[in-house]
Amino acid sequence: MCGIHGWIGTFRRDPGLHHGCLAHRGPDEAGEFHDEQGGVRVAFGHRRLRIIDLSPEAAQPMATEAGLAIAYNGEVYNYRALREELEARGTKFRSASDTEVVLRGWEAWGRDVLGRLDGMFAFALWDRPAGELVLARDAVGIKPLYYAALPEGLVFASEIKALLATPGVDRTVDPDGLADYFTLGYTLGARTVYRGIRKLPPAHALAWRGGTVSVRRYWSPPAGEDRGRWPEQLERLEAALRGAVERQMVADVPVGAFLSGGVDSSLIAALMRRVGGGRVKTFCVGFEGLGLYDERPHARRVASLLGTEHAEEVIVPRPRDEIERIVAAFDEPFADSSAIPTYYLAEVTRREVTVALSGTGADDLLGGYRRYASHGLRRVLGRVPRGVRGALAGVAGLLPAGRRTRAEQAALFVRRALAASVADEATWYADLMTVLDGDVLRELAPSLALPERHPLAGRLAGDARGPAGRYLAADFTSYLPDDLLVKEDRMTMAHGLEGRVPFLDREVVELAWRLPDHVKVRGLQTKWLLKRLALRWLPRDIVLRPKHGFAVPVGEWFRGELRDLGRDVLLERAPGTLLSVPAVERLWEAHARREADLGPQLWALFVYRLWERRGTAVPAAGAGAR
Repeated sequence: MCGIHGWIGTFRRDPGLHHGCLAHRGPDEAGEFHDEQGGVRVAFGHRRLRIIDLSPEAAQPMATEAGLAIAYNGEVYNYRALREELEARGTKFRSASDTEVVLRGWEAWGRDVLGRLDGMFAFALWDRPAGELVLARDAVGIKPLYYAALPEGLVFASEIKALLATPGVDRTVDPDGLADYFTLGYTLGARTVYRGIRKLPPAHALAWRGGTVSVRRYWSPPAGEDRGRWPEQLERLEAALRGAVERQMVADVPVGAFLSGGVDSSLIAALMRRVGGGRVKTFCVGFEGLGLYDERPHARRVASLLGTEHAEEVIVPRPRDEIERIVAAFDEPFADSSAIPTYYLAEVTRREVTVALSGTGADDLLGGYRRYASHGLRRVLGRVPRGVRGALAGVAGLLPAGRRTRAEQAALFVRRALAASVADEATWYADLMTVLDGDVLRELAPSLALPERHPLAGRLAGDARGPAGRYLAADFTSYLPDDLLVKEDRMTMAHGLEGRVPFLDREVVELAWRLPDHVKVRGLQTKWLLKRLALRWLPRDIVLRPKHGFAVPVGEWFRGELRDLGRDVLLERAPGTLLSVPAVERLWEAHARREADLGPQLWALFVYRLWERRGTAVPAAGAGAR
């Protein structure tokens, strides 16, 4: 994996290359490329993490005799097949890297090469003969790419921090980006919390030529439904996933796997054991004495069954240093608290390997979240008179809140099922994904202009599939690329570790996209087809164990280890803060007195305040006006 930064335009003052602040993404070496043509200047900066072809010939940026140059971050897993195809056309290669395959592929096929790439990538390509710069990002959004349009040109980078270091980039707060964050816990789509900085969406390519910018989609999920029998679909899923794991184990450095003991990571480890032939290294972290928050016993058992070389570690959060470092890694507010164990897991893993495979993406493609199953009760509860359902919803509100125990998780499931029965589908889905709702936000941040519609409103509209399929599609275009993949990229890259995601292999994605709802969610069982596959190699109690995710006890931390830091940060009466301290204090006290479990909400506010204190953004003038 790598980090890139660069620019193109008619800049009178050199904006500089700031890839030095991306050294964590590529600790092995650095390189630069400069060119000028007709008054247009181009510069690429690159930080390299050596994975494929460790020789100097694979160094970046890389250029050809024909006037093409590339700065590339990622891995293309089918690069060997593409290389053979290019060599059959007479193409000569100087290295054994996948980077050169992308570059020579562009020479041969132009933009059509994007549709041929199976992998994760974000790159900048300078086509001197055409006078054009192209930025491209992989189909799912595994690798990040940000850009900022300036009067004199365009700047881009793997992470926002390199753009913030570039003169002229507008760092004014975007109220819509902040509204996304407070509502969802992340910024949605192309937005960031900075008005002048945008994300290049997954499956899109941006072209800059003569001062004009155009952004176009180059890939869309396949249309049509697989109407085959489920045993046949199971065989196709196994073949696709086995091939993905085999391709993603290719590297010239040590490869391992994250292992939580859940079905997704256990299946990846089982397939690695089978296709790799050797002993697999697996890694896990957990929280001592916190029951559902400690996955180590489950991972330990799976590791023993599979015969992996297993390493584990207890997480002891180091508040002042590590928590602030984790928050800062995202460059904008990001409220997914599972970034904390992911950070520590990457740290433990990097001690022994440079590449780690994970189970990320299985839930979003194959129906793994409880919300898909809780909606399945909608039709049953819909037969109960509405007044009775309303009364039941009121009673459900008295059930224990939180996620610490099985009882609390069951109560949450019941509340969500009842909510699904009394609300329309779009409202229910949007509410389910909400961290802080509009009424609470108006009290907490009275000067923040909130949009009239929920950020996810309309995500389900116009989709002819069943409820589970609509939720999966919405998650695939929002929660997966803007939360899960952002978290995995930043936390692995913080330690110079390459994270790979076999479930998001192009073949697996396209196969899963066409599977019907009933093989993904059947009754109250999620990931039904995937679990049938896992049962071929794993015991039933492991495969059918209730899902609890990579949960973090932030609610308990705010009453314990993080109490002092939380109070200092949240209740600081800082001049110019967006938040109403008295309103935040009311939430804090309610949580401290255990009147409610407000851990996720307080974490979102805590992260925002840590980011706000860093001073990387310029407050928007008249923040309350739209």
